[in-house]
Amino acid sequence: MAASEAMMVPLGLPLVIGHSLHGPVDPSALDHALAAVAALHPVLTARCLPDSSGNYLLRREPGPEPPRLTIGGSLEAAVAPIAPGGPLLRASLLRDDDGGRRFVLTVHHAVSDGTSAMSLLASLWESYTACITGRPACLPPPAGALPEPVELHFRDRYSEDDIADYLQRRRARLTAVSRVLRLPPAHPHGLPGTGSSVHYQRLDLDRAAGLQRIAGSGPHGLMCGIVITAIHALARPAEPTAAVCLSPVDLRPRMTPRHPRHHLAMAIAVLEATVEPSAVSDPLAAGRQIWDQLKTSTLSGDAGRAIAAMPHVIAEIAASPMTAVISNVTSRTPTLSMPPGLSYSSPWGYTPPPGPVPAVFFGGRPDGGITAHVTLPQAWFSATQADELTAAIRDTTERVLSEQ
Repeated sequence: MAASEAMMVPLGLPLVIGHSLHGPVDPSALDHALAAVAALHPVLTARCLPDSSGNYLLRREPGPEPPRLTIGGSLEAAVAPIAPGGPLLRASLLRDDDGGRRFVLTVHHAVSDGTSAMSLLASLWESYTACITGRPACLPPPAGALPEPVELHFRDRYSEDDIADYLQRRRARLTAVSRVLRLPPAHPHGLPGTGSSVHYQRLDLDRAAGLQRIAGSGPHGLMCGIVITAIHALARPAEPTAAVCLSPVDLRPRMTPRHPRHHLAMAIAVLEATVEPSAVSDPLAAGRQIWDQLKTSTLSGDAGRAIAAMPHVIAEIAASPMTAVISNVTSRTPTLSMPPGLSYSSPWGYTPPPGPVPAVFFGGRPDGGITAHVTLPQAWFSATQADELTAAIRDTTERVLSEQ
């Protein structure tokens, strides 16, 4: 495993995607569909195991067991961290408090990102619908082998001097931020436990289209600016503070040949963008600064350098100043195939932040709208803070729409 993948293993970092189901569900057919989709991806029957030197490797033992559908149980168990050596995929069919059904797909972040996990979810329901209706399933071709780490693809592209220059520029940029905007944790020293408070803020098609018109070519920047401004409104810093926004960038379009979305892989680089103190209370100004920096980093090749340099920055990531981690898969949220009589809510998703920092995941909705999934780790933040941040994001969004 490459450094960008192996760093996820001790954390057991899960990437969680789920949605509600309305109508009858055949658990045996869903279990069959899960096995069929897992057969397309050898990595889903692999394990992350250490070698004699303590380095993690992906291994497939003879006769690996396919993942099985878990029926019932708690949401906490469905989304729990994945222990080293454990199955890399977990699928659960849960019962909601109102009697409805909820499907939750949890995949280890070491072998997937939001784009490929969404594709996996779409393949699963395509296989299920084919099983129920009797029609042929339209599934991607099988992978055939364990995936090659994306990090290695980019490490071959840049020289040692090029990576050293990137590292120097990155460290200088972050060192220049003297005070960083943070949402004050309710539990500054951390509490035992690994759960997260996850709340949702839904925007219908008209509001989503309104944000798109305001943002122009940079909707992700505006979404980040809204989150930063909402955190600023709650934090109320006594002194001017800058913000640092971390955003995953999809590397697939920058690979030759282009990496297909359906190939399970951790094919992202995490880029930092800073917001000047004068802009943290203005979502439009903050959004423009974030978008300009992300665009420049991507066009200059720094997205590739970021993942190629991962072995050098692993120890720095946890100590890096950050205000929020913000992901955007609105353009990659698939329409799920469902048999007659079964429908679903818009998929929600998140990855628990590894420290005292909020994470916001923007996903698309079947009606063309957007859902913001606000995640705060319970070890540091209270459920009330998750409510307050979700409400602040809603209020800031409405302010942006009403002022334009």
